[in-house]
Amino acid sequence: MYCAAISFFSPYAAAVSLILWLYCRTGQPTAGCAIPSLMVSYLYLIYAFARKNPATAWFELSLLAALNGFALRTRLSCDALAGALALRNATLEKLAAIDELTALYCRRQIFDLGHREFSRCSRGGEPLCVLLLDVDRFKDINDRLGHAGGDRTLQNLGEILRDSLRTQDLVGRYGADVFLALLPDTGLAGAELTADRLRRAINSRPIIHDSRKITLTVSMGIAVLDSQIEDFQGLVHRADVALYEAKRRGGDQFRSWFSLDDHRSARDRRLGNLRASSELP
Repeated sequence: MYCAAISFFSPYAAAVSLILWLYCRTGQPTAGCAIPSLMVSYLYLIYAFARKNPATAWFELSLLAALNGFALRTRLSCDALAGALALRNATLEKLAAIDELTALYCRRQIFDLGHREFSRCSRGGEPLCVLLLDVDRFKDINDRLGHAGGDRTLQNLGEILRDSLRTQDLVGRYGADVFLALLPDTGLAGAELTADRLRRAINSRPIIHDSRKITLTVSMGIAVLDSQIEDFQGLVHRADVALYEAKRRGGDQFRSWFSLDDHRSARDRRLGNLRASSELP
């Protein structure tokens, strides 16, 4: 419509404006569109004064300038709208990825990141550890402090996890009071050091709510990526088994899948020796 209106005055100006419109449609900055727009006006001014009555040329030039101004204002409005939509979308993506209470990754996001890290480390043969952390006797905390105190406990725990883990580590809320940490480029020894550091940091920062103080303890399970694990869910399952072993032993500690596996192997060897000795004449 813009080019058709200009073509009423001059096919030459319409052709140049069509080029300008196509240039703007390619996503060029608004400032880059303003310069060709001014060039259209000046070129038409030269053309009009050379071929037509000056009074008529001024009238047509004014209309051309008004049309160019309208096109640029429309482009500015579109740029502003696109910027607002991009900001809104970025905000929505962040809200969808972050747990509102703890300000850590939500379950879906930490699992998406976990699948990505699992694929990357499996292809490259790089170490990867998963750490599951569960608050000991969290129901008792809710009973003593109320749900507001329980929420404050989880918020404090989120702060400790952010402060204690490395920048490359990824941590999210796995369940109600269970957290999942991804430790890339970390072997079993490094993961156990991390777990011990977390345990000490959590013990040293008690929860204070309504003048009541509770020392927080946690149980943790560790699993290390190896060639026998087929997917990320299998790695999390191993960490979950180790976590429940830590809770079974009384909490306030961490256990690793490898230590459980070694324990089972030793137990099986002892049972095998007992069976062999019982079968001797």
